Amino acid sequence: MKNTRIIVILLLFSLFMTGCGHAANTDSDIGSISITSVIGWNLASAKKVLEEQGFTNITSNYDDRDNQDELIVVAQSHEVGTDLPPDTPIVLEARQQFPLFLDLHAEDNAFLNKYDMEIALDGEIIGRLSNGDDFALLIDHVLEGEHELKVVKSGSFSPKAVRSFSIAGPTTFQATLVHGISIAFSNPEILDEIEELIEMPDIRYIPYADAKEELRSLGFEIIEYTTYADHFEEEELFVVEQNREPGEKVRKADPIQLKCILLSEYFGRAYVGRSLEKVELAAKEAGFALECYDTHNNSINMDSISPEEKADWIIISADSSGADTAVLHIMKRR
Repeated sequence: MKNTRIIVILLLFSLFMTGCGHAANTDSDIGSISITSVIGWNLASAKKVLEEQGFTNITSNYDDRDNQDELIVVAQSHEVGTDLPPDTPIVLEARQQFPLFLDLHAEDNAFLNKYDMEIALDGEIIGRLSNGDDFALLIDHVLEGEHELKVVKSGSFSPKAVRSFSIAGPTTFQATLVHGISIAFSNPEILDEIEELIEMPDIRYIPYADAKEELRSLGFEIIEYTTYADHFEEEELFVVEQNREPGEKVRKADPIQLKCILLSEYFGRAYVGRSLEKVELAAKEAGFALECYDTHNNSINMDSISPEEKADWIIISADSSGADTAVLHIMKRR
């Protein structure tokens, strides 16, 4: 009998302890949340995501900033997947973003070592640079802190040049790349500012005089041109190519190079063989005046030709008269 009572007591004690343990585990699990990763999010969105999960105590190193959507989270105080009570303090580390302007020039090797180079920022290739060329790139959003710029021979692991630098505001990194058996940054400069950049306009297919005037009005300082013509005045030139793409961000001090032909050559290419109707429309759109003559060099008043008849007149020669006038010789179709 005594043994039986002892066994019953032990069973009751065991059941009691099991119930207490089960209750304790249940209480500890109530309200726990598995934290997600917000690294790489802007700070405002990161806080919103965590709040929507149920966390109530979220702080950061930039809580005093209003524009938190411009800050990027780079670290969080708890590992992803950790189960935490809603009121657990969660601290986010964020960084500002600043524009970075890279301004690199490759030394011009005349004979040997004329290879191309790849440019990488923090391990990501951002462009290529050929022998004797320039590389200019504006990156709008770069995190504050340390970064690494690497230049390596294209298609190879060496030679290479590596340069570390820090960003704490708008920054310009400029240098000349000396490349041969090795690659080196020559005279590197890191400036805590970015020179004003201008959006390059499309100045193709207009007279050089007009292109030059537009570029000057935007603030460009060096405007150059090339042409195959031997004898000419600047007002006779017509732009057909530009070294900077339309819309490209360019510094005021960067040279703007324009490839030009003579206006007479352009008129010959664009107008000869076409109808007076089409040429008149094209010239009006481009801002050119027209002077018309017949095959005997007699002046023709274009207003004397009806719109319907202009389709029957063909341009047989075209020349220029100044920077804004095309001289046409026309003939009526038989």
